[in-house]
Amino acid sequence: MTMADRSFRELVEELHGTPDSGKARLIDAYIPTMRYPILEDDSTAILLYRGDRARVRLTGDMTDWIDTIPFERIGGTDLWFVPVRCEPDARLEYVLMLDEDPTPLTDPLNR
Repeated sequence: MTMADRSFRELVEELHGTPDSGKARLIDAYIPTMRYPILEDDSTAILLYRGDRARVRLTGDMTDWIDTIPFERIGGTDLWFVPVRCEPDARLEYVLMLDEDPTPLTDPLNR
């Protein structure tokens, strides 16, 4: 199986079974091959953030720009993810909030 054939769920499973010293290599190989945002099914998109942060949150159309949704960090890595439920044909605007910084960040992986 090539990296392009691997689902995000399969990557997470492999990361959980990999020593911390090898996790960055797996992520480095996966990110350039993925389609982004990652579509888990017709109503769930997975958003990612990669960086050494204490906290990553999402805000946007899916929260009416009021609340935030926390990302989950994959242990032993700097990779964060959040699944977002949405309509199959949705086009949502959103930003990321990092740590306690009030300045929003556009998603660097969503080009």
